[in-house]
Amino acid sequence: MNNKNKTIFLNKKSSFTFDEKVDVILSPELYWVRIFNIPLKNKNDVLKALPTYFEDFFDVEGYEFYVIKLEDEQYLCFAYLESLISQIANDANLKLSQILNIHFSQNEFLDFKSFKIDNQYLAYHDDILLRIPKNLTNENDISNIDMDSIKLSKHTFSINKTNKYIDTKSIYLLSFIFILISFINFGKVTILSNTINETTNNQTKIAKEYKMLPTMMQTKSVIKSLEKKQTLQVNLRDKLKNSFQSNRNIQRVSYRNREITYE
Repeated sequence: MNNKNKTIFLNKKSSFTFDEKVDVILSPELYWVRIFNIPLKNKNDVLKALPTYFEDFFDVEGYEFYVIKLEDEQYLCFAYLESLISQIANDANLKLSQILNIHFSQNEFLDFKSFKIDNQYLAYHDDILLRIPKNLTNENDISNIDMDSIKLSKHTFSINKTNKYIDTKSIYLLSFIFILISFINFGKVTILSNTINETTNNQTKIAKEYKMLPTMMQTKSVIKSLEKKQTLQVNLRDKLKNSFQSNRNIQRVSYRNREITYE
């Protein structure tokens, strides 16, 4: 594809002083690349299988993978660390928000057999682009690269622009904290449940001992009935008191249908 944006070459010693958005070509030192014969047709299946192929060369924990099909069951495979690329970009004063697309240099310099860029000497060996020591190069065979003339391929990838990469160890730590909090909460719930059961048992024991009614509704009903009787008895007492204080000659007192009669 035609490149309309500024293109830069990113390596471990890069340093930039601009603020514009750019396309980035990664130095071979920032990724792994291999050609594998994999008996699979679907690229998604190949991606899932790649960790088992790369783990013979390095610890694949935390790596992301990219694959390009070369021919049937033959693939050009890449492995890279987002955290490493983010760190190198940061060290080079390159903000992640400035990065438009990221390319592997493996795919971008196919027109050159060996070349020099940013004081790095690179050459293709068995179709794989490698960084080589200066003393193993012949200056007459080395091409100087004009980055503005490079036509970038369609093979790109992007990384987390928030720069908050969480590795597996962090996930394990967060999982442990979550499990610990769950155990603490479970313990609190268990203690609370036991306390509630103990309180309920004590209430039942006290109710039986003092022959209390089993429900609050029944208790309130009894209290209401007793209060009503108390009111009647107080009224009766007051009436009797008034009658005896009236100096009447009373021989007999009768109480029927809530009425007092005197003889």
